[in-house]
Amino acid sequence: NNRIQKFAPDGTLITKWGSYGSGNGQFDYPKGVAVDTSGNVFVADTDNHRIQRFAPDGTFITKWGSSGSGDGQFRYPFGVAVDTSGNVFVTDLNNHRIQKFAPDDTFITKWGSNGSGDGQFSGPYGVAVDTSGNVFVADYSNNRIQKFAPDGTLITKWGSYGSGNGQFDYPKGVAVDTSGNVFVADTDNHRIQKFKAYSTGYLSGKITRSTDSKAIIGAMVEVFNGEKMRFATTTDTNGGYCLLVPAGSCTVRVTASGSGYGRIDQGVVITENATTTVNFSIAPVPTISLPPDEPQIKSGKVTLTGKTEKGATLAQITIKDQRGNILSQGKIYNTNIYAAGNISVIIDSGELARNYPLSSKIVIEITIKDAAGNLVTNCYSPIDFAASTGERFTLYNNLFNPTKNEGVTIKYELTENTDVSIMIYDFQGSLVKTLVDSYQYAGIYTKTWNGRNDNN
Repeated sequence: NNRIQKFAPDGTLITKWGSYGSGNGQFDYPKGVAVDTSGNVFVADTDNHRIQRFAPDGTFITKWGSSGSGDGQFRYPFGVAVDTSGNVFVTDLNNHRIQKFAPDDTFITKWGSNGSGDGQFSGPYGVAVDTSGNVFVADYSNNRIQKFAPDGTLITKWGSYGSGNGQFDYPKGVAVDTSGNVFVADTDNHRIQKFKAYSTGYLSGKITRSTDSKAIIGAMVEVFNGEKMRFATTTDTNGGYCLLVPAGSCTVRVTASGSGYGRIDQGVVITENATTTVNFSIAPVPTISLPPDEPQIKSGKVTLTGKTEKGATLAQITIKDQRGNILSQGKIYNTNIYAAGNISVIIDSGELARNYPLSSKIVIEITIKDAAGNLVTNCYSPIDFAASTGERFTLYNNLFNPTKNEGVTIKYELTENTDVSIMIYDFQGSLVKTLVDSYQYAGIYTKTWNGRNDNN
């Protein structure tokens, strides 16, 4: 109908204005509407590529915009919102950006481009502004909501394609109430989703080296909520960082890879509507190495030696596979750090071989508590792991024939005292029978399996 209609709270029509055309007060498929604190009405006159402003009674006041991609121009403006100061935000649909204008319609800033990265859009439709001036955008084809500070700095984002809670199927509209709760029109899922508001605060500080207090440039600062990383940044040329994050408890991880210094995880409580300052002094990464004459973990017990800063009080060695799973049946090796910072720990390859392929690669992770009480972690690139099973291992009657009731006899020789595990698995990888699971002395052994499982 190319018009605006105004209603009383009970739905009674008060007035209407508009008709098809490009003149003042006319429209060509208007899509978005917003009202400022004075009751003035802003209309996204989409196919005329402009914004029109009207008095509360529908009297035309002003207009701005034309077709194009320059500042103050539009390619199908879709959504419009006004903050408490009278600034106007417009979703510039086919330019994949947001434009911000002063109360007198003067262009202030813009942000966004076509894409799926942070701060990019693929067809921004709806826009809303909360009482703090933060801007929420329904990023239509990216199936997400993005939240920005008043200057266009990305604060957070959420959503992905789907029909689950917090997922979207082409969201078009977004609104925010006075409590900060966010409402989203989840278009092709035919529903409205409401998201709880959360308060925020700034986290800032400086990252320095514990050895000389010099700034660490380019260190990664990540903020975790549980297991999920929510916010991240890197330190500037002065070693400083600053993030706007949700208020409350979180874990801050600082990683200074490549600088010779380690990683710190620290619990932090972010104060609402304030700046929480947390400085980190990172110790050099602890080192660990195999014996010079044994470049891989083979058999028996292997002594790993390492070095860390003086004053460190604890060392933990964790052996993991390349997917991050802890081996040695979940065992973490604890060892003392000597006064000079020396580390020594004995690894039993037999414990690793119980639940890991005999020829593969492992990752050694070492964590120390530095002189300041921080936990500093260093991970080593995968190294060879080839635990020995003994020099001789033979099978007799190893083709089991249940009709003849023949068993499988396993004969093996151990060249040294070690833990031994012999387990039978079916083709699906399920355990059928545990024949041996014990510590045995060097010698020759035989074990017969009758073809039955552990329940028979």
